[in-house]
Amino acid sequence: MKASRWLLMGTMLICPGPLLATEPPSPEEMKAEQVALFAQADADSSGTLSLDEFKNFESLMRDKMTQRHFQHMDKNGDGVVSLEELQAAGPGHGPGHRGGPPPWRP
Repeated sequence: MKASRWLLMGTMLICPGPLLATEPPSPEEMKAEQVALFAQADADSSGTLSLDEFKNFESLMRDKMTQRHFQHMDKNGDGVVSLEELQAAGPGHGPGHRGGPPPWRP
């Protein structure tokens, strides 16, 4: 069972297709991601997560969401987000949003 978890995670890293798409993942893709990240966080392969393992799981999930959000913002796919790309995303992104730094005012 442990080998199949590692195989699944390796496949997702080699063939990230849906994980790196700029459109939202389907429910099936999200479930597959969750399964893979759960397996990665389950350090002792017990099939359950201790508190420390769960903290790691949450961190892995946040990292995945951040990666997806970055790729969505990087409209031209050059691996960086310009101010123009950030501003083009519209309200709710950038300075002043959700505890970020306040917007700059002259």
